[in-house]
Amino acid sequence: MNRDIKFRGKRKENGQWCYGYYYYNSEDDLHCIWTNSDNGQPVDYARIVDPKTVGQYTGLKDKNGKEIYEGDKMDEWNKQGVVRWDSKNAGFILDCGDLVYGIGVLDWELTEIIGNIHDNPELIQ
Repeated sequence: MNRDIKFRGKRKENGQWCYGYYYYNSEDDLHCIWTNSDNGQPVDYARIVDPKTVGQYTGLKDKNGKEIYEGDKMDEWNKQGVVRWDSKNAGFILDCGDLVYGIGVLDWELTEIIGNIHDNPELIQ
């Protein structure tokens, strides 16, 4: 399965999301997303982001065609959870608190993003 390796993060100066390639500038202690578009306008430079908001694209989309990233809150039937990276099993999971699902077992025709942990912290249980 081929997938885009990309990330998102919230810009430090205005809190807007940006999407692209993540890198860490250790010399200046800056977490950055290198992007090639900004609000639909072509650009080619880095945006400084809050490292707590950085999440990787899973390579999957929800039933509405929205890209799913780490930190997204998902709903599939009556299962609600947060997409996380599970380093133990080297894969993305849907963490529902008491139950954990590998995202490969979800029915993507029924799965929908209902928010994320950064914009909607009230959705976290």
